[in-house]
Amino acid sequence: AKVIFDADGDGQSDLSSTSYTQENGEFSLSFSQEEMNLFDLNVNGILDSNEGRIIVSGGVDSSTNQPFAGTLLADPNASVVTPLTSLISGLMDTGLAKSDAEQLLSNNFSLSQEVDLTSYDPYENAAKGESTSGDILVAGARVATLMKQTEAFVRLLKGASYTSGEASIALTTILATKLKENQNSM
Repeated sequence: AKVIFDADGDGQSDLSSTSYTQENGEFSLSFSQEEMNLFDLNVNGILDSNEGRIIVSGGVDSSTNQPFAGTLLADPNASVVTPLTSLISGLMDTGLAKSDAEQLLSNNFSLSQEVDLTSYDPYENAAKGESTSGDILVAGARVATLMKQTEAFVRLLKGASYTSGEASIALTTILATKLKENQNSM
């Protein structure tokens, strides 16, 4: 899968080099000192959640071993990029702080509040026998299935003019908006 860092929200890489995931899904983004200075807006030496996002597109769905045509998002501090981090990113786009976005998502999917969804690898933890991982895997699979089905439907409608990933990003935005609206109506 292609991995980029998008600092300005245009969906394009703002780094001089492009990264790709390894077969196991791991990746590394390399920032030159000049790039780090440019993107670290508050000059604290790290990229904060409001200073860009990680975008992963294409690749293989690790739960099915099938091609994944969608696009996943995460904030720069995330160590995993999943359908759930995409929703957290979408919630942050609606104005929620990262911690509030995680809490809202965890509440709506009945997930443990003790787990940081932007650093928790449910596959690794399932292999260790952690019970929390099952719920997180199921929630992620539900969102991934919605993304895949939406991608397939929109590709069918648009044909050759369709750019993979557009529908999953739009779906993320819609789901995040609805989650926030439901929170505000409670």
